[in-house]
Amino acid sequence: MKRHCTCDRALRGRPYSEDQCYLCWLFWNDPVYRALWSGAPASATAQSISAASGAAAAPAMRWGLGRKLLGVSRAAFKFAASGFAVLPDAQVQARLAICGACPHWKGKCKICGCASVKQHLPGEQCPDNPPRWYALPTTKPEVRSWALGITTYNGRETLEQTCRSLESGGWTDAVLFEDLAQPTESERAACLEWWAGELAKGTVSGDPSEINFRQHAKLAWRNWFGALEELVRTSDADAIMLCQDDVIVARNIRTFLEYDLWPENVGAVSLYCSARYTTRRPGRRDRATGEIQTWWEPLETGLRQLHPDRELWGAHALIFPRASAMRLLEDPAVHKLPGNRIDQRVRQFCTRHKLGLYIYRPSLAQHIGTTAFGSGSTIGHATSGADMLASDFVGEDTDVTATLLRG
Repeated sequence: MKRHCTCDRALRGRPYSEDQCYLCWLFWNDPVYRALWSGAPASATAQSISAASGAAAAPAMRWGLGRKLLGVSRAAFKFAASGFAVLPDAQVQARLAICGACPHWKGKCKICGCASVKQHLPGEQCPDNPPRWYALPTTKPEVRSWALGITTYNGRETLEQTCRSLESGGWTDAVLFEDLAQPTESERAACLEWWAGELAKGTVSGDPSEINFRQHAKLAWRNWFGALEELVRTSDADAIMLCQDDVIVARNIRTFLEYDLWPENVGAVSLYCSARYTTRRPGRRDRATGEIQTWWEPLETGLRQLHPDRELWGAHALIFPRASAMRLLEDPAVHKLPGNRIDQRVRQFCTRHKLGLYIYRPSLAQHIGTTAFGSGSTIGHATSGADMLASDFVGEDTDVTATLLRG
């Protein structure tokens, strides 16, 4: 039988921790679980389980009628407490596959008597000892509704792929914000002035006559801010998510986020983790000598808060709690902050308001746009190509809800 997850983000022979994939950790550390996915037929798998567990039949006793009734009552109570939540089909099928290979399964569980109801409920777990699959959080998810917007310009070739990926991630409704406005003469002049300054610093390369003015960061900010304003005005969603038109995300990420958000004192959450955060990087420099005074260490795995003095790199997939989004929109100073990049202004907004800016590592999103001169989201940044990618993206086909399967 094919393994449900093969990302192998797990340590062999080490205790389980939340930064590991639980399904892969079980596969490499639990011989009973590994026997279920050995590819052997059910009868052989049952023998392997018995051999691995050192027991010939059932490590758990069959439930009597009284315990079964009590189990049904408890399951009903937890189901109601969860807001009548049910698991996504992918996780239901994963549980059913494990049950189907279990020696206690004969059309229904011989321990608890359940046929195929318990597998749909987040708060229930396998009655075997030890359980073959575990319960999810029984509390209601913090995020119950979403407003998703995608900002784009001139029908980018990556837009269709981005939409397909977001649908696989769990979002079926999105608002497309296509900016068709042309820059004014003053905006063109500002763009040329900015370009001349960056060219003198050596941070950009290319012929200024080839600049795609419409992609200048100042104009991208205008479209992005308008999109955020529209999503807040036209919805009452708990979470406001803005993606750019050149990003892909992990599968079933919406379900994962609904249970995992929100962290403490949050201003914004980035699904994208630039390669800049996965290696040691120079921090502050002495203004007189240029010598490096501090170093930034790589972010640890998990949902991590970015240091207030550290720059946000990439606004490809940002999520705001509604209160934070409204606060940003109502702050007139946000348009006067230094720097025109969206990520710079979001970073500075969070710092000004003492709000946390959080990043998922490993990255749950990947930037797929080009960074060539005049054709991508970084217009001509000669040294930013590698930094505009996530070096540890979990993968578009990775079902991140598997990380919620914790005991």
